[in-house]
Amino acid sequence: MDIGIALRYYRKLGQLTQNQVAEEAEVNEKYYGEIERNESSPTIDRLEKICKALGVEMQQVVSYKPLNKVPNEMVQSINCKNQKTEYYCNCCGISFFMEDKNVFCPQCGCEYSEENEYIEKY
Repeated sequence: MDIGIALRYYRKLGQLTQNQVAEEAEVNEKYYGEIERNESSPTIDRLEKICKALGVEMQQVVSYKPLNKVPNEMVQSINCKNQKTEYYCNCCGISFFMEDKNVFCPQCGCEYSEENEYIEKY
């Protein structure tokens, strides 16, 4: 179980720094960094405080499964000539090209919207 990957994902989704989460959860910032890098494992009590600081349920963190990488062949097929704009998905971390209508991440399905920041337009 990669608790650190899940914590990093939810922290970035909430646009928080490691220091902000550590301070809110009342844990040492170096210790929190070690947890995100999977160098240290938190106790249940500390994980609960961290989850509260992130605004997520502990169940979301412990059941988190990272998405698979997009194969290069798929990325290359997405990068065809008629697609003009480059986008970056903050959810799964891939760049892709699409026309400016109905933009969605080919990896995880996040949709582009001016209101959310799941996908950034370059």
